[in-house]
Amino acid sequence: MANATEINRSYYGQLTAGRENYWLLMPAPRMRTQAVAATIRRHKPQTARLCDFGCGNGGLLAALALQVPQAKLYGIDLSEEQIRMNAKTYGNMNWAVGDLAATTYVCPFEAGCDVAVSSEVIEHVAEPLQYLRNLHASLSTDGLLVLTTQSGPVHSTERSVGHVRHWEAAEMAQLLESAGFRDPVVTNCGFPFHDLSKWAANLRPELTIRRFGERDWGPVERATATLLRGLFRFNSASRGNQLIARAWK
Repeated sequence: MANATEINRSYYGQLTAGRENYWLLMPAPRMRTQAVAATIRRHKPQTARLCDFGCGNGGLLAALALQVPQAKLYGIDLSEEQIRMNAKTYGNMNWAVGDLAATTYVCPFEAGCDVAVSSEVIEHVAEPLQYLRNLHASLSTDGLLVLTTQSGPVHSTERSVGHVRHWEAAEMAQLLESAGFRDPVVTNCGFPFHDLSKWAANLRPELTIRRFGERDWGPVERATATLLRGLFRFNSASRGNQLIARAWK
């Protein structure tokens, strides 16, 4: 059976139109981007170096560039193909390939970052404590970690894209402290429409993955995303299966 790293490299190394549509149009990535940007602006407004650990297609960094324009931006990802694409798309940012959960990991950039962003990555990692220790080592003194992940059950659609486990807020706070971080604050959000959208997607998980994760979106998929973007405005900021965490080195 393939390990988590191999599953993630295989899945995310295949760049599909459906996944790009999801990142651009679905409200869940937008919700997380807003939460990450708001946390950085509030707690680390003078950010000089910001690194997205598990940066994917670079979309989050591109959005954060508008929110913290003074920051120098870095991205690390497991997928070599994705990093090559990012370097072509965002030539003004700094990119590297790396296995962020490896015991041999060393930060590939010249100096520690002021802010480490980890958005929807740790749930894919078989060794989450090692992953967090690597992020801790990549931060400068008094650096800020902003992390998003999932709580609640691991659904079929999530297992298919490499989710290993989800955490309750108290569990994540304890894990952050075990990795060496201080003063962790972990909050829930996304109830009810984020949670309901995940439930609905798993009524027919294989169809959902095919229609929303693989092929280019048609009118029905785009209309669904538009409807959800409207509904997500009414989500709770303190309840739900989306976790937002911050902690300090």
